[in-house]
Amino acid sequence: MNECQSNPCSTRGRCVDRRGAYVCECDDGYAGTNCEKDINECSSLPCENNGKCVDIVRPTLMLNLCHVRRHVLRLCLRWQVDGFECRCLKGFEGLRCEVNINECYSMPCANRGICTDLINSYTCECPPGYRGDNCQVDINECESEPCLNKVLLHLHMCR
Repeated sequence: MNECQSNPCSTRGRCVDRRGAYVCECDDGYAGTNCEKDINECSSLPCENNGKCVDIVRPTLMLNLCHVRRHVLRLCLRWQVDGFECRCLKGFEGLRCEVNINECYSMPCANRGICTDLINSYTCECPPGYRGDNCQVDINECESEPCLNKVLLHLHMCR
């Protein structure tokens, strides 16, 4: 007698007939006597940097042949398991959110400012004479009228 005749394995496994029994060989991502349990690939916490893990299962028609009876074959709908997907917080990327995006890559600091990469941000250390988030503002040192008289004004090269 063929114990696989009743198709005991869900569409996520292949039935192997044994003497007086059967065994289900489960597709990746499934377990259980009849391959009925979806393995949660997120249980191992694969996402880094507080990324959110989403267990993904998508049905895909695969061209696998399944045994119905000893020599009778048919096409089976099998479940293709895509595993998991990490949804990264802003400032991170990569399959497991393992890469801190370098916001300094675009060189946002003007006037030779020094950029320091942060998480989803950056800061600019401005050289003397400049200020602003991106060191874009030229400080007018003469605005406070530091020169005492016009002679000193010329000597200090104030504008």
